[in-house]
Amino acid sequence: MKLLIHTGTHKTASSSIQNFLNINKTILAENFAIGYLSELTSLVVDDDFFNLLQISINDNKDQKILIVSNERLCGHFVDGYSAPETHALKLARAINNLTFTIDVEILTVFREQVDFIRSCYCQLLKQDNKISFPEFYRNLPSNSLNWKNYYDSFNQIITPRKYHIIYYSINMDIKKLITDILSIPMDKLSSPKTQINPSFGKFSIIMNEENRTFSKHWKSDKLSKILQITGNHLNSPKVAYFSDSESSEIRQFYKETDPLTSNFNYSTNQNPNEYKNELEEFIRQYTRIYLIQTKNEQRENERISKLLNSLRIRTDRLQDSFSTLWKQKHTQNLTIQSLKSELNKQALNNREMKKQLTLLQSQVNEFINKS
Repeated sequence: MKLLIHTGTHKTASSSIQNFLNINKTILAENFAIGYLSELTSLVVDDDFFNLLQISINDNKDQKILIVSNERLCGHFVDGYSAPETHALKLARAINNLTFTIDVEILTVFREQVDFIRSCYCQLLKQDNKISFPEFYRNLPSNSLNWKNYYDSFNQIITPRKYHIIYYSINMDIKKLITDILSIPMDKLSSPKTQINPSFGKFSIIMNEENRTFSKHWKSDKLSKILQITGNHLNSPKVAYFSDSESSEIRQFYKETDPLTSNFNYSTNQNPNEYKNELEEFIRQYTRIYLIQTKNEQRENERISKLLNSLRIRTDRLQDSFSTLWKQKHTQNLTIQSLKSELNKQALNNREMKKQLTLLQSQVNEFINKS
């Protein structure tokens, strides 16, 4: 059995890879004996995760290949992947504790550091995080995004049979990437129709920062979804948090310390004027969707108001009916009490008459005896 472990990193099409594996999960299992352990994808990587990993591998021993994908295996970008060896050691321990031997392969996608930092910060904004970019960048540990150190940690601790290093690009062909690594034909597999979880572009960043007031009247997740769909980095310029000179300085730093950076294609900041038409189209789309959403909310509010009025009318009618019934019941109670009183009086009269009859009978008997 072969175990393919996809460790991320973040913002390198991990969601797209996982989505591709998920929509083809049945085909992979039935046609190629390849199992995708999707239940592990979104879990926090703790001791329970590694225990579940061992259980899942044991439960799927009939598969030729098992795939695990969880970008949390690499750590988190907020702390700059400061301790990749921690997860590598736990992963190696979980694999070594299996009762049978498996061949391990690792897949990691790396992204050029300047672009990676920008994309990670955009992800925080998309999650409605209020941290400023200078603060975010200042908190990253020095030399923390050295991909060679990251690679060495997993390669030396786990010693995989093969380590697949992929260099992220915006036009990555996920289907070809996965089928090449798995050595299977592409024709039976489906490709995702849309990109999953694209980053905010410059237009969305601006709108997100300038329109915070929408969140008071309009759920922020709706706003975030529209910003992501209409203003992602595919149809609007990427936001430039570093100047060209700052970008060059950062890239030079990693070039001197990280041999893997020589494989990246570098890009300069885009000229916003090149996207004038796209910006106008984005604003039109944004305005149209916002107006549609507003109208839908107005219609929903009107519908709820009508329902409340109808309920209020029905409540008033029920209250009137209840009052009428209560009055009738009260009247009946008074009538019953009056009848009871009359019956009691009649019973008293009957007892008095019985006493008088008894006395009269006694007098008659006495008279007869004397005679």
